[in-house]
Amino acid sequence: MSVLEARQNPDGTLAFGFADELMDSFCDDVPVSLTSGLPTRLDAPDGYTAVVSDEELPGQFYAKAVLDIAPGTTECGLLLRSSQDGDHSYVLRLEPKRGRLVFDRWPRAITGDAQWHVSGDVPFDVELERACKLAPGPHTLEVIVDGDLCVAVVDRQVALSTRIYDLPAGRIGLFAGEGSVTPPQPWLCQPAAA
Repeated sequence: MSVLEARQNPDGTLAFGFADELMDSFCDDVPVSLTSGLPTRLDAPDGYTAVVSDEELPGQFYAKAVLDIAPGTTECGLLLRSSQDGDHSYVLRLEPKRGRLVFDRWPRAITGDAQWHVSGDVPFDVELERACKLAPGPHTLEVIVDGDLCVAVVDRQVALSTRIYDLPAGRIGLFAGEGSVTPPQPWLCQPAAA
């Protein structure tokens, strides 16, 4: 199954986004509520803050968040399959200062024989980042999860896909680090029941 569609930008580069037909197949809304309510702004000038949903995510879903990123923000994005406190999750992180989308997980303390297995030595798998333009302002982050498959698209331009085996269930959340972002109510839907 092909989930992405390529389009040519006016400058000749390629843009990637979800196919409209795929998006149309996700039509049953999934309620998303936050215990503390959704703040008007996630603001963490020198730290990190997150809000996490009360509900567990279904095994297959489409999520969309339009994040209005303030100037000078270091990172913001979505938590996927998160614990209720947000301490354990997969992370789709927009990094405006570095101009990239990163897929990460927290915690990532792995020990082993190889040099990259030292706890905290490598911040994320280098293969799981994509360059993208993230000027201050609104940016759309879309995600489709189907079992252990995760595909993310930023602004219908940049796509990243990965497998998510270790955390089979959890919640969705929004976060900001060293900056601020105006979060939307995350929009979540799943395929229509048969």
